[in-house]
Amino acid sequence: MAAIGAGWVDGAWVQAGWDTNAWFASLAPTLIGSISHKSKASNSGNHAFDLSVNFFGATSYSIAPAVETGWTFNTSTGVLTIDTDADGVFGAYTVTGTNASGSTDQNAFQISVGAVGENMSQTPGVAIKQAMAFEPTDIERDY
Repeated sequence: MAAIGAGWVDGAWVQAGWDTNAWFASLAPTLIGSISHKSKASNSGNHAFDLSVNFFGATSYSIAPAVETGWTFNTSTGVLTIDTDADGVFGAYTVTGTNASGSTDQNAFQISVGAVGENMSQTPGVAIKQAMAFEPTDIERDY
């Protein structure tokens, strides 16, 4: 509680103010930066991408279209886990962050899986550039 005023009322200390947590909860989730395209080498195991770090104020998540067979998307945590058994360009996926008031925010991205140095994107050179680029919003946890 952020106190706007305080004082003694009938022998009790009273603070008048508003709850900043309640105010933020009433706002739509905000997309912090953009979810970048992801690239992984063939047969490099499972990789988990924590997409929740791209949202502020979201309490649940969804992805469309449905992810590939063998991949999972956790709607509570926003973590997408992929395997790299099949080569290709997958997506574009749209991630939606939702908060308690039902508000949403979205962003689309693709995932490329292929041999290192191979053009893994539908646009020549994009996957190689993505694999070499570091973006502060591209936070990933590999399990």
